[in-house]
This record gives sequence, structure tokens and C-alpha cells, in this order.
Amino acid sequence: MSEQEQKRRICVCVDDTAEAVGAVKWAARLAGAHDELHIVTVVRPRDDLHGLLFAGAGDPLLPPAWLVHAAQLPHDAQDVLVKHQEIAEEASEEVYVVKAVPLQADLNNASGVGTAINDYVQEQNITDLVIGSRNLGTLRKAVLNMVGMGSVSDYCVRNTPCPVVVYKAG
Repeated sequence: MSEQEQKRRICVCVDDTAEAVGAVKWAARLAGAHDELHIVTVVRPRDDLHGLLFAGAGDPLLPPAWLVHAAQLPHDAQDVLVKHQEIAEEASEEVYVVKAVPLQADLNNASGVGTAINDYVQEQNITDLVIGSRNLGTLRKAVLNMVGMGSVSDYCVRNTPCPVVVYKAG
């Protein structure tokens, strides 16, 4: 096999959570000297009903920490990408970050974010996807699904056309 055939294109999806930091470190250690590491974050639309409902102090049933990436703006996305690119470079001497890309979701839910990730995976011929899990549990996931915020990692596992690693801290 030639070197080109062995090169992996690893994509890690990030937001501003501790789980994303762990996922980036894990992916950076996985990547070899000839592999590509793509770091992506998804900017969600704010002009939908979800944005109107949760834009203020939050909902009493859902702590704001669960919604940390729901209100991400384009300038926030760039800060998140820079932070995670630095984390990847510190985690491995061999890692070469090819791209740090903000993606745009059409819908503010798991399928909208997942679709943006899947489109990128296909466009860039990604060979492996790494995504963090906040380990919310069955009840919390059910509540989030009721308000249209299901699990992005679950969506990607079911729909992404390459192997998916769900990084769970701890």
C-alpha cells in the first residue's frame, strides 16, 4: 500500500465543552504524522423558535449548561476552533491540523447539526469521525428530544458513512 492510501482524514467535532477538549486530545493522539486532522464546529441558526425560547436566562427544566452550544455565533465559533487547534497541537507532536472549519446548520436540532457534519464528512472524504458525548443519560436525552435538541453523537453514529468514535470522558 502506498502512503497516500494509508493516510487517514480524521474529523473531530467540537464545541465549548470539556468533552470536546477530551475528544480533540484523543483524536490528536490517534493521528499519525501523515494523517490529516480536521477540526469542525457547527454554528446553529438563532432565528428559529428554539432560539427565541432559550435565548434568555434559560428554561427552568433545562440547566443552561446543557444548552452551551445552542447559541454559538460565528465569532464564537472561530474562538472555539482556535482553542481546539492549540489543544490538538499540544496533545501530539505529530499532528498536522489541515483545517479548522465552522459549519452552518440549517436546523437547530440534532439532525440539523448532524447533517452539517455528515455533509462535511462526505465532501472531504473523511475516514474517521470523532465526536464527544456529554453522557446525559436516558431521561435527560428524552427531555432534550422533546424540545428538538436530541443527541448529535447518536445521530452521527446512525447516519455518518464512516467509522464514528464517541468520546466519553472519564
